[in-house]
This record gives sequence, structure tokens and C-alpha cells, in this order.
Amino acid sequence: MTRIKSLLAGVVASAIVAVVPATAQTVHVAGAGSSAQFLSAAIGADTLALSLPNVGVPTYSSNSSNCNTNGDTLASYHYSAKNQAYIVDVRSSNINPEEGNLWVVWTADCSDPTGATGVQDIWLDVSVDSTVGVRALHAQETSGAGAQVGIVAPPVGPANLIGANAIWPDNSGDIALPANVYNVIGTGITNTTAGSDVHVNVGLTDIRPEDALVATTRTLCNGNASLSCLGYRLIQGNANYGVSILSGQTGSTAKATPENFSLGGGDDPITGEAVPATTTIPIGAAPIVFGLNNNGAASYPTNLISGVRGNGSSGGPYLLANLFDGTTICDTTNPAFGFSGTPTFSINPILREPLSGTMNTTEFSLFRTTGNTSDSQEMGISGAGARSEAPTNPVNSTTGVCSAGGGYRSRAIGTGEVTAGIDSIAGGLGYFFWSFSNGGKFKGGANYNYLTIDGVDPLGGIGGAGQTFPYCPTGTATNCPASLWPNNISYPTLRNGTYGAWSIYRWVVYTSNTDPVGPAALAAAAQNAIDTTVADYVPFYTATGGIGGVSDGLSVYHSHFKDTVPLGSCSPVATCKSVTGVNGAATSANATNGGNTLGGGDEAGGDVGGVIEGPFGIAEAFSGTVTTSATHTNNKGYKVTWTAGQKFLANAAWEGQSITIDSVVYTIANVLPTTTTLYVTTSPGTATGQSYSATLPTALAKTPGTLNKKR
Repeated sequence: MTRIKSLLAGVVASAIVAVVPATAQTVHVAGAGSSAQFLSAAIGADTLALSLPNVGVPTYSSNSSNCNTNGDTLASYHYSAKNQAYIVDVRSSNINPEEGNLWVVWTADCSDPTGATGVQDIWLDVSVDSTVGVRALHAQETSGAGAQVGIVAPPVGPANLIGANAIWPDNSGDIALPANVYNVIGTGITNTTAGSDVHVNVGLTDIRPEDALVATTRTLCNGNASLSCLGYRLIQGNANYGVSILSGQTGSTAKATPENFSLGGGDDPITGEAVPATTTIPIGAAPIVFGLNNNGAASYPTNLISGVRGNGSSGGPYLLANLFDGTTICDTTNPAFGFSGTPTFSINPILREPLSGTMNTTEFSLFRTTGNTSDSQEMGISGAGARSEAPTNPVNSTTGVCSAGGGYRSRAIGTGEVTAGIDSIAGGLGYFFWSFSNGGKFKGGANYNYLTIDGVDPLGGIGGAGQTFPYCPTGTATNCPASLWPNNISYPTLRNGTYGAWSIYRWVVYTSNTDPVGPAALAAAAQNAIDTTVADYVPFYTATGGIGGVSDGLSVYHSHFKDTVPLGSCSPVATCKSVTGVNGAATSANATNGGNTLGGGDEAGGDVGGVIEGPFGIAEAFSGTVTTSATHTNNKGYKVTWTAGQKFLANAAWEGQSITIDSVVYTIANVLPTTTTLYVTTSPGTATGQSYSATLPTALAKTPGTLNKKR
């Protein structure tokens, strides 16, 4: 795939001009949030470190040219390990710290292979959850912005969570995290010990920050039992603190706890402090993938039927939603599979916690959609907080029994528990944001397969026979690059909008942060590396920071809408601020497939599962049936009327293009088509139900302003 290398070069050039290696340690990025972005952010940080003046690869690196031979005075070092950091929100003792995996990249003297001497530049990320990451950035303490990062001290030895040495740009393995690094970040891991530790300055998220606030508000609500009020409130009458949502996986102690916050421009609901203005940096788009433990059956389901039309109108029946809400049979005879093979076996749906970005993307794309607002994966589940009804917390084999079929629903906290559940539970069916790391847990094994949705493959056909999971070979330099797909175009069904469950990854940052090797530069470096290393998503990257530039191939977007959740605490509610939906500025046509999309720092409002718009600007295959006419219409031509299949587009770019009707090629007249009518220049005769096909360009995306459609 063509990558816009000059973009990172510009970032690096500005960094070189603006940054002189300091004698004091500087934490440029302290990120928290989405596990799906953990790997690419780490690779980007190492790339960014190596771009700085006089920084090379370590002396012990297997690279033939290291900092000793290059004459560099500094080197880039890195560390990663599981559960070695906490996000500590010290606004209240009611808020528990959140544990997560950690990577750290730093620069230090080349002469010391321990990376402990002359520590200068530091970047880090803690893998928690999208909503936790968004909350951590926005949480305003009475002194200092954002929640704090606390490193377990001393941390355990390096665990190489990112992968083989060859994945890292410096081609080196992790080393132990020196005290000179973790003490700079901070080691307070409880509310009582946190103080002057580094504050989170990037929230890595799978969903818009507005949607993270909607998810929090919905979860904290303690009114009457309803699917818009889930009941995990700790204190009656206090909307700020939640009860932990517990894992239902065997032996797990994992939990997720909703805690209130305000978006930028509002006042913190707990401390009353003003929350600084924030913006989002679009990173890329990734699909939600459903995985099944088929237990090695001779035949098994490979498709899910959603019933969601994807155009903002009513659809149904909503077969997939009814499978995950437990109201229909939990075995392979469920209509959601459309499966008639043998043998039949029980299905055990695995649910995510309602704070999860993964859950909210799936919930509002496939379960709780326009035309189906009475459904949810939370159907039949009661919160464990101040509501009066008996709680269903945790959801497990005892509390999550389906109406029939022998299967049960269970709760998983975090993507790791979902993939572990699919691995260990016969008939386990779960969903997660795709990454080669997540899918690689199944190593292409015959006991596991992913499913298409409404016949559309989320991975664009790169899975093995029977839709076994693709995975990266161990120890290769490029691992799973975009070249796995035809023409180096990754995730084609996401790019053209035919796959209906996906979201844009974003980084939420303070608008005031202008650090030349801070969040914006790291976001650029991460996207620049993704296609040639581990192509976990379609990078959004644009030449002007996401607004008005050239995208990397996205040709669709989720429409945004006005969020009704207010910013912060205010009384009466009518005086609260809310967020107006803006879809963002349009990018120019990209070099990959001619498409464009909307997004960038000016986008705002909700979009989880918002109506999919597009594709835009690419050549798309259209097909269906039409009725033709042998009668010529003055100044137009011969009329062709759509009857079934894909409708036309009201697109001036179609004029003069070719359309095939019953194997005969015709030229489309220079008359603007409608969705059901176009004209051709020569007579096709009069006939009904003729087949048609054409490969025609789609319209370019234009900023339509506020869209209040919401699934």
C-alpha cells in the first residue's frame, strides 16, 4: 500500500528543529485506554525515539548498525509486561485504581546497555479500556489535570508483550525497566499514595469520547429497570460512583467500574474543576470480529444474520440480537446462524461489560439499532447497585441461562477474557476488535473459526479454510503487513462499508498540547508503521493532521449525532451543555483507491453504530436487475429503471461510464442518475427483470453538518 512517508518526515523534521535532547527526563506521552491500539502505539513510540537527534539502536541490538558504530550518543530502549501499572483517579476514595498492561519506550545513554544512565525522553501506555482511557484524560483533580499513572515498584522483568525483536524498529528485545525511568513516571498505585505522579495526557479509545460518556451515564443510571438504565450505581441519589461489574468467567476476579466524568469544556462532576478543551486525533478503522469455539465439529456455523439494514431504517427480524439477549435458543439451530448442518451443539454467548468500547460499538451496530431500540445484549440482566431488583452480577452459567438450547450467557471483562473464553468454552461465541494478536491466540486451529455477518467477511477473505483465524508467523520482520491482501489493500469490506460492525480508533488529547514529539507526532508514527508491520487496522493518516488532507483508503464513515448527555454537573439540567454532532471535514481522494472520508479534529458528537455512509470516491461493483425501455426521451436517452439488487447512486461521475445489461455493454448518458433511474445512449429494448452489472465510481464524501440519526 502507498504510505504517505513525507508526513512522518515532516513531523520528524519539526521535532529535530524544536527538540534538543534535554538533561532532565521528559514524559511526552502517558497514554491509557484501548488494548487494540497497544501494539501499534508502542511501535510508533520506538520509531519516534529513533527519529530524534543522536538517537540510534542499542549497542546490543542485532541490527548491523547500532548507536556505537553510528556515533550516536543516545539509544532507544523499551519495556513491556502484564499488569505492571495502574490508572489512579484520585478525585475520590470511592474510585478504585484500574490495573493494566504496560509498555515504556525511553532514550538514554548509548554506552549503558541497561538504559539507566542519562534518561531523557519517555513515552508510555497502559492498556485498560476505552472508557477508562477517556475518563482518565478528563478526570480533573483539584491540582493537576487527568488521572495519574502508577508503576508497580519494582516492576517484574520484561515480558516482550509487543512480540519478537523484529517487530520493533530497533530490532531489539525488551530490557528491565530502570528505577531512573519508573520513578520519573511515579509509583503510587492506590488513592492514598498517588500524588505527583505523571498525569494521563492521551486517552486511546475505540469510540468517540461523547459515546464513552453516554456508556458511563447509561451504566450508572439507577432508575427503573430498562435497557437505557443499567443500574450499577453505588450510592442512591449520587450519579458519580458505580458498583463494579464483575466477570462471569471461571476463576476470574476481573471487574469494571463506572465512574462519572465530564468532557472538555464542562466542569468535573466530582471536583467542580473546569475540564480543559480536548480534541481527537483519528488513528484508523478496525472491524469487530465474532469468534466461535466449534470444538472441532465436522461442520459448524460460519455466518451470522443480523437483520440490520445499515441505512438508518427499520429492519429485522433481529436474529443476532435475539441470540445475544438470551431470548432465543442457544444452540446451532438458532435462526441467527442460518445453519442446517450437523452435528448441532450448544452455543454460549460471551458478553462484554457495558463500559467497553468494543461492547458499545457492537451494541449500537448490531444489537440496539435504529428500528430495534427495545433490544440489547443487556436484556434480562439487572445491575448490582442502588436499584431494587435482584442483581445479575456476575453473569455466568448460573445466572445467564438462555431460554432453551442448553447454552448460557456469561460476562467477560476485557478482550483477553473474551478470547480466553472462546478458547476454553466449547460453543463459546464472543466478539472483539480485530488485531492479529487477538486472532493469533487461535493460531488457525480447526477448533475455532470467525463468522461473517450477513455474508460479509470482516477480514476480506484472508482466513484459512472454514474461516479459521489468520495469524502472524513468529519472528518474521514484517509479520502481518497489508501485503496479505490483494493489491496491498487491507480490510476491503470495511473500506467500502459493506461490513456493518466497525469503529474509528481515536486518541483524545488536550488541545493545548503542542509537544513536537508528543501525542500528535506519536499518532503519526504509529499509523505510518502499521501497514508494513502488523496491519491491525486501516490507518486514517492524512497530510494535514486529519483535516482536508489525503486519507489512506477509508471511503466510509459513521454519521455523528447530537449527544443528549450534558457536560459535567449542573442544575437545572436545562442549563447543561451538550455536544452537537459534526461529521468532520472531508479528506481529499486518497492514492490507494481514490476514496475519501470524513473526520479529523473538528468532528464531534456520537457515532457508535451511527448510520454507515459511503463508500465515497472509489470504483464499486454494482449489480441487480432493471427494466429497460426502447423509447427515446428527448435530451436524455433510453430509460433504465432499477427493480432489485443494488440501487444506483445520484452521482454525476457515472455519466459517460459503462453499464452491462444482459451481457451487452451500454454507455450511461450525460444525465444525472437518481437511485432508481438512469439513461443510456443506445436502445436496450424493452424488457423487465434484466440483470445489470457495472463498476462505477462513487461520490466523494461531503461534510453534511449535524446528523441526528442514531441506531
